[in-house]
Amino acid sequence: MHDELFNRPTALARYRAGPHFEAREGYLRRLQADGYTCSTLKRIAWVLLIVADAARRQGGSISAVHLDTLISRRIRLSNGRRPSGHTASMIRHFGTGWLLGIGALAVEPERLVRFVRELEAFTKYMRIERGLSPVTIATCNERMRWFFASLPSRARTRTAQQPSRQT
Repeated sequence: MHDELFNRPTALARYRAGPHFEAREGYLRRLQADGYTCSTLKRIAWVLLIVADAARRQGGSISAVHLDTLISRRIRLSNGRRPSGHTASMIRHFGTGWLLGIGALAVEPERLVRFVRELEAFTKYMRIERGLSPVTIATCNERMRWFFASLPSRARTRTAQQPSRQT
């Protein structure tokens, strides 16, 4: 497949020397059978080479969260810039699909949700008292989880934050 996509010997050698060559080759063949164009397959080959190298540096597997971190912080294009939003989503989409296919997508441990009782009470309130739709409730629930996760690990109570009054 790489022979069909790249004409320059140096480019072909770079893609062949990268990690997981056979797996990347097979994935590109499946995408070609799905109807992807040659120019898109070239971009996907580039994405897979980046992702395969990142997985190799992480010991053979990489999580989706770590892949997002690489996209936002480490990956630089030949002009020194970070990838555009479209390129980042392409790396994310095809990278995770390929990693999942070869069994190298590491599963993130599930985080303990803080303020579970408060979140359940708020969800019940939105459903029963407000009569909101399940989609709205799920969106609010997710945003509240993000908010709770952003709080310091030792969140103080409101009374502990207020200065003491001296008369």
